[in-house]
Amino acid sequence: MIKLLIRLGVVLGVVAVLCLAILKVIPANQQAYLAGLNDKQARIDSLQASGQPKMVLVGGSNVAFGIHSGMMEDAFGLPVVNMAIHAGLRYEYMINQIMDYPSQGDVFLIFPEYSQMYDPISDAGPIIYQSLDVFPQGFQYVHQGNAYQQLKFRATATAEIVQLKVKTTLGKLAGMSAGNAYKRKVFDRYGDIWTPLTLESRYKADDKHMDRNAGKLPSEDFIRITNAFAEKAAAVGAEAYLVYPAIAEAKFDAEVARVTREDLRNRLQGIEMVNNPADYVYPNTLFFDTKYHTTQDGRVRRTEQTIGDLRPFLAR
Repeated sequence: MIKLLIRLGVVLGVVAVLCLAILKVIPANQQAYLAGLNDKQARIDSLQASGQPKMVLVGGSNVAFGIHSGMMEDAFGLPVVNMAIHAGLRYEYMINQIMDYPSQGDVFLIFPEYSQMYDPISDAGPIIYQSLDVFPQGFQYVHQGNAYQQLKFRATATAEIVQLKVKTTLGKLAGMSAGNAYKRKVFDRYGDIWTPLTLESRYKADDKHMDRNAGKLPSEDFIRITNAFAEKAAAVGAEAYLVYPAIAEAKFDAEVARVTREDLRNRLQGIEMVNNPADYVYPNTLFFDTKYHTTQDGRVRRTEQTIGDLRPFLAR
C-alpha cells in the first residue's frame, strides 16, 4: 500500500512538473479574442481613475457586436466603456467584474442574453478557462464557494489551460489558423467590435432557442445578482438599467419575452427596464453570424433605438 502511494505521488509529481513547464514555456496568446478583456479592463480602470461619471455597458457578445459606444457617448456626454465580450463568461462573472466600480453619476446598462436570465449559476465552462489563460485577473470574478471548491477550481482551470495550450500549439504546427472575426484586434478603443466582416450578414439559424425557456421564469440567481448590483450602485449615487437584447426574428419567442418582462418587473428591485423586447426584433439580414451578433447596420439601428429609449430615464 505504501509503495502504491509512493508511485502515485511520483506520477502526480511528474504531471505537475510537466504542467508547470507547459505553462511557462508556451506563452498565452495575447492576440486571441478573449485577450480583449485586458483592454476593456484598462479602459474602465482609466475612466474610474479620472473621477468623472462614466457609462458602462455590460453583457455578452450581443453588446460587443451590437452597440456603437461612440454614438452613446455623443448622445449622453458620458465616456463609455463596453465591457461585454462573451456570454460564456457567465452573468455572475460579468457583474463581479464591475461590482466595485459604481461611483456617483455613473450609468450602468446591463444587456443580458435570454440564456443568462434563465440559466442558473453553474460550474465554469471552456470560455472561462480560455479567458483565464489570457486574463488571469478573472480568477477573482468566478464564483468559487468554499476553500475546497476554490482549490478544485484552480486545479481544474490549470489542467484546462494546459490542454488548451497544447492543442493551440499543435494546431499552429499543423498550419491551422483562425481566419475569422474573433481576435483581440477587432475591438476598438471603447471595447466595441469593428471588423469589415460584419458589414455583410452571413446569418444562419443557430441552435439556441428562446423556446427552451417556455413555461419557466427567470432564475433566482439572475434576480439575486442583479438586485445586489443595483443596490450597491444606488448606495453610491449611480444608476443601473436593464436593456433587453436585439434578436433575429427567426429566433424570437414572443411569449417567453412577455413572461420574462412581466416577471422581472415584479422581482427586480432598484433597476428599471429601458425597453420592450418585442421592439428589438430585427430582420435576420441585420445579423452577422448568430441571432445576437448584429451587422454594422444592425448595430447602428440598435444603438439609435437604445438612445431613444434611454433618453427619458437619463433626462430625469
